[in-house]
This record gives sequence, C-alpha cells and structure tokens, in this order.
Amino acid sequence: ETFFLEKNSQACPWQVNVYAIDVAKSNPNILYCISETEGLFKTVDKGKNWTQIGIQHINASEAIAIHPKNPDTVYLGTNGIIRRSTDGGNTWTSVFALNGLWVYDLDIPESSAHIILAATNKGLYRSANSGQSWTQVFAEASSELKVLNVKNNIVIATRYNSLTKQYYPVKSINFGMTFSDKKSGWYTSGDGGVRMAITTADPKRIYAIALTSDKGPYLMRSIDEGET
Repeated sequence: ETFFLEKNSQACPWQVNVYAIDVAKSNPNILYCISETEGLFKTVDKGKNWTQIGIQHINASEAIAIHPKNPDTVYLGTNGIIRRSTDGGNTWTSVFALNGLWVYDLDIPESSAHIILAATNKGLYRSANSGQSWTQVFAEASSELKVLNVKNNIVIATRYNSLTKQYYPVKSINFGMTFSDKKSGWYTSGDGGVRMAITTADPKRIYAIALTSDKGPYLMRSIDEGET
C-alpha cells in the first residue's frame, strides 16, 4: 500500500488499489481517482501526470462521479457521507450524511445533471436537486448502478435479496424514480457482489460480473438494455 502523510510527501514505492475512478464527459482530459489509502488524485492531461488534492477532507471511497457538464463539480461517497466539490476537488461540503452508510457507486444522467443516484449498503438513494435533498428509492443494499449513455432515462442497478443472498438486476425507465426486477437469464446462486459496465460502442449492451462461492465468478451480458 502507498501511504501519503501530507500533500507533497514522497510515496512509498509499493502498490495501491484504486477504489474509484471517473472521466469527465465534458472534458476527457480530466480524470479523478481515489485509492484505498485515502488519496484523492486528479489529472488534466489524460493520466500522464497526477496531482493529489483535497486530502484533508477525504476518506477511502468506492464511488466518485464527475458532473457531466462541469468537470469542476465532483461527487464523492465516503464513509457515512456523500460530499460535493465545486472547485475541482480542492474543497468539499457534505450533501448527504447517514450513520453507517457506505456508498458503492454514484452516477449522474448527462441529460438531467441535477439528478444524482447513489448505490449504497442502505439502499439506492436519489436526489433530484443536485444533492440538496435525498429520497430512498428502495431499502435493500445496491452494489452497482449505471445510467445508459444514449437513453439517460434508463438506469440499471443491483438489489440485494437477503433470502437468496445475492444481488440481482433492476431497471428504471424514469431516471431512477422507480425500479422493476429484470432476472431473466441472471445467475441463480451466489453470495458476492456485482459490478457492471456499459460501452459507447453499443448503447444497448451491458456487462456484469458477479462473485459466487460455488462456481467462481459469472460474467454476463445483456444486449437489450438490461431486459435479459
């Protein structure tokens, strides 16, 4: 692990896990990432050079989302808090706090950038006013969410079933206001988390990988916007 004691300290020459990374849609030169050792980093040249920023306000995180129209506005889910920066990650303010909250993923629809979606261990949360207030859409844990590239009204997320001890896919067609189950073709056993990915090459395609304890990880694909 790499440990940073202060902003300009020398890094130990070992490895560090990157927990979250995002690319600015409005300016792909800009990326933000955060490591397990609580370092928040930013690049403005597509990753050639990185600067550590905002360390005094940041804890470890798995979730970071850049505003699709303004790369200086960033949302970050840390332990118990969702924070927002409007100055490129240098300073942060809390926009949502809940005891015991862990944020697994954040996403913002490009066509409706006032909407913020958060997949957490305490359910899926939604803000319709840029983080001023939040609504719990469902209470079960959600490990992942993705807003589709072309149809931003479509959101694919996961929802935990405590009886089967697995995450299964749910889909929204109204910017995350409500979700319905989409289990057709989904794996039937497993007790681990799920991660998803979308591609600009095919707006209807979604990939998902799920951890299990019996047969190893399942890699699945949908070619119909998460219906099957």
